[in-house]
Amino acid sequence: MPAIAEGRKLWLVLDTGASSSSLTAMGVLALPQGDRRADEGYAKRFGPGGTSIAVRVVRDLALTIGNVRFSA
Repeated sequence: MPAIAEGRKLWLVLDTGASSSSLTAMGVLALPQGDRRADEGYAKRFGPGGTSIAVRVVRDLALTIGNVRFSA
């Protein structure tokens, strides 16, 4: 579904049971100064090669879906 993040149109998969969301590297680059604003963070990711814990977090991001605005 389409969403607007800081004036940029992004597409996302809405998971109402998720405790967090993520952007692709392309999504981070679409945000104003996104690459510079993304901080190193931690989240466990399980995969065939084992577990990794490095992710990038964009803080203070406002997201609008339809007529509803979310911010954290």
